Amino acid sequence: MQEVIKGKSLEKESIDELLNLTSNSINKELLARYFAFTAKDKPKFSPQDYFVLPKDKLYNKEAETTTVGRYIFNLLILNDKIGPIVGYTNKPITGSVINSINNKIANSFVENKIGPDDEREFIDKVTWLGFSTARYMNASLSAEFVMTHPKISKKKEELIKKNAKEIENGDMTVAAEMENELIKDAKEIFKDNPAMQIYDSGCRGSFGNNYKNTSIMRGTMKDFVDPSKSYISTSNLDEGIKPEEFEHYCNLSITGTYGRAIETQDKL
Repeated sequence: MQEVIKGKSLEKESIDELLNLTSNSINKELLARYFAFTAKDKPKFSPQDYFVLPKDKLYNKEAETTTVGRYIFNLLILNDKIGPIVGYTNKPITGSVINSINNKIANSFVENKIGPDDEREFIDKVTWLGFSTARYMNASLSAEFVMTHPKISKKKEELIKKNAKEIENGDMTVAAEMENELIKDAKEIFKDNPAMQIYDSGCRGSFGNNYKNTSIMRGTMKDFVDPSKSYISTSNLDEGIKPEEFEHYCNLSITGTYGRAIETQDKL
């Protein structure tokens, strides 16, 4: 199984180049040169390459070891107004970290410490950076990651046989226990797979939803005709929907459409 890329310690020349950059230096051409593999060239850096950032260089109170990826992110978004509020973020830039920064900036806006233009500029920069680098930096889903893993398939069949009566009766508690056990096993199997970055980042999709429905099992589905009843689907999208479950999957579309078109009116 392929391992997640590990960075290297940078030489002084490379560190000096990075420290001489400004926020305005960061454009598509620089990002591609630094991080993109092309037909002719390899990238100059890996986002995981690391170096020591001098004290007070970029709103950091102490000298600290950071990575090229984190440095570029901070250099782009931090200015004289945002920098003192947020400080240097020296951790993986996950969805929860972005949300935390968003909250700090939003609170500062409410308290009139920054203006609307400052907040708009931050949002635009984060969005631009993400979309500009996505095509050559985002992890990709491999076939082995999407297809049902043999160990998970075997374990699921054992659980289905063990809980056959409960599944037939639509026992939601048992279904949830099965899902949690299989999800836990799957996370252990794929813990070193680069594709896990898609879910671990918190930026897009959920392992407990997207991966589960694709490669484990759908789980509890409400009966559209009688909402007091539930049906337990043991199918997943990779293996295909069992014929006896097809009507319940059709009901999902009806339920979703009804919820968006009708139930939203009930809240007004």
